[in-house]
Amino acid sequence: IVVASNLIHCYSKQENADLLEQLKQTVLPDGLLVIHDFFINGNSFGALYDLHMMVNTYNGRGYSFEETVQILADAGFSYTNVIELPSYSHAIIASRQRLNILGSDVTFQLRQKALSLGFFAAEEINTTSISIEPWVKAKCTYGCMFYGKKWSCPPHSMSVDEFKELLGCYSRAIVVAGQPPLKDFQKKLLELEAAAFLNGSKKALIFSGGPCTWCASCAEDQCRFPEKRRPSLESCGCDVFALAESCGISVQPIKSSADFVQYIGLLLVE
Repeated sequence: IVVASNLIHCYSKQENADLLEQLKQTVLPDGLLVIHDFFINGNSFGALYDLHMMVNTYNGRGYSFEETVQILADAGFSYTNVIELPSYSHAIIASRQRLNILGSDVTFQLRQKALSLGFFAAEEINTTSISIEPWVKAKCTYGCMFYGKKWSCPPHSMSVDEFKELLGCYSRAIVVAGQPPLKDFQKKLLELEAAAFLNGSKKALIFSGGPCTWCASCAEDQCRFPEKRRPSLESCGCDVFALAESCGISVQPIKSSADFVQYIGLLLVE
């Protein structure tokens, strides 16, 4: 194993390509090369590091996961996997041979997919930490103008007990945060669910924020778009404020039309 820690950000792309050519002579054919750094599309730390490198090094700069993987591939390290570390940095493990330890981290890939879709936050949580409270559904029933008018809302959505039972089928989930318009937010949620399903998570299921937006008013007899309809978190009794805050996503009540509006969604995966 050869580790290059906090190194590639000091050099230009060509200098890193030359460096990797030299490292290739050191790493055995079945060995591993580990590139540890802050990457610009990893999190906000990576973006700050990019600025730091631009100002304080001669040729250095931040690199994205994709760009680094391509540099590795050009040097012959065709098999890679990204690991997220508690330090908010990441390690790209690379090899010239396919190895079992290079199996993909599904939730990490889905979080990256969520960010690429335009969500401004995507955090993994354990489903046991999701707070389900009867008072949340009561506020939907007594205080929401969409009660009884949307097929994604009470009394048509699942009960608190049904939601709790469903969560027992999952161990992991991804909380995402996005901005208006709500319909675009819900479109992105469906794209994320589809990506998770196609990536091998057969149980992937999305829960939205806010009422369904697929039509201006729901038909009285049945939903016009059952393939798109997903229940809102609130309608199932989820304390969305607690859910967001458990992931470090700050949410506040909207007090005026000038306040920042954000929506919270949940992807259940296994």
